[in-house]
Amino acid sequence: MMKYLLLTGSVFGLDTFLKARMREADPGEKKGKWLTRRVMYNKGFAGSRLEDRPEVVKAATVSAMAVLVPLLVQASRDKGAGVLTKAGLFAAAGGALSNASERLLRGEVTDYCSLRTGDPRVDRYVFNLSDVMIAAGSAAALAGQILHKKG
Repeated sequence: MMKYLLLTGSVFGLDTFLKARMREADPGEKKGKWLTRRVMYNKGFAGSRLEDRPEVVKAATVSAMAVLVPLLVQASRDKGAGVLTKAGLFAAAGGALSNASERLLRGEVTDYCSLRTGDPRVDRYVFNLSDVMIAAGSAAALAGQILHKKG
């Protein structure tokens, strides 16, 4: 259990640190080979959905956290859940908690990175480490469940 909590805390701490650094960074874009540093502030959900309804966004955030915590407790106690499932859930939780805490405390989430693929449909999305960990962790947890059912 401790290693999974360490994973959650590491994701939360690293992304919280990166967000603080990005808020202090030069406001312009800085392009690398594969990534662009582009700092944006999102008051809504992914893609700025519901940014004009902050009360709905905050209520949904609190509700999601109220569901997430018991799920993590259950997963940590489940002897049948494999390492991939647990690691995925706890990594995703670190990202979710980082974004949620920032949304509740600052009223917005700091996004700071976009891909450089040459395709404007892809390159226009700006994200943060928490977003990556939510997506990758969810995929890992799902893969863990699928592999566990086959085995």
